[in-house]
Amino acid sequence: MRIMTDIDVAPGKEIDYLIFWRRIGRAPQHLVAAHIFWVLTAASICLAQDHGTSAVVVWSPGKIIIGADGMLQSYRGSLPTRPECCKIRPCGKKFWVVMSGLYSSTGVAYDAWALADRACQASPSATAAAKTAESLIRPKLYAAVEQDRRENPAVIAPLEKAGAYLQIAIAGFTDSVATVSARQFEPGHRVNAIEYPGPARFNSTSRAELSMGEHKAFDDYEKKYPRWYFSDQVDSTIRFLLNEQIRIEPGSVGPPISVLSITSAGHDWVQAGACSGNSQRPKR
Repeated sequence: MRIMTDIDVAPGKEIDYLIFWRRIGRAPQHLVAAHIFWVLTAASICLAQDHGTSAVVVWSPGKIIIGADGMLQSYRGSLPTRPECCKIRPCGKKFWVVMSGLYSSTGVAYDAWALADRACQASPSATAAAKTAESLIRPKLYAAVEQDRRENPAVIAPLEKAGAYLQIAIAGFTDSVATVSARQFEPGHRVNAIEYPGPARFNSTSRAELSMGEHKAFDDYEKKYPRWYFSDQVDSTIRFLLNEQIRIEPGSVGPPISVLSITSAGHDWVQAGACSGNSQRPKR
């Protein structure tokens, strides 16, 4: 994951969240995640080995915007296919989840989407949901990694090179405050967390950005416009950058793009893409 933030940190803890993630979390600066799918959603059926996702979460105290591509680079037998699949989904009745990485494996009955939904169902906050999801996902994920390392090493190799098997972010409102809680599952059974707003002080102008999977287009754009996520046109910028990422790496990511806006009043699909079937409205 790549994290950018402009949140005031509590006295005595004046460190940049990005530096914190890289020192303590050991997250690589450029993270390319690979995926395996075996899931059924209202939007589509995804049966595949998949490589590549580009997703981003932009946080502010009053709104969360999530964007993701919608392509799976998958294989059925020896024939490559590129089906569509929704990567931004309702999580329980109150939250939303986006992932990049090893989502599922039939060999060990592992499905991160189902486990995250189970965690969200019983949790009062996104932070609690992510903590529970971590405990549910961790043993199944690492069992799947070990099995695929033996049986399908070509799938696991790029994940290990990237430094992460799975990235997950759960988002929603807790006590009228926008909250994002993310986890990165890494080699060596390490799991690292990022929280917005977490323990930091914040105000109405605070912003943070979390990029998952492929994000070269975001890196390049941020060199020219380092505070792009402060704009009141964030949703259109996300669409532009996801399209740029597709242009740069058409073999890894692709259309349709999905962009979701979440406020305390509910959610709105800025662009539904492959998520058009996910019409559920999480309650507040």
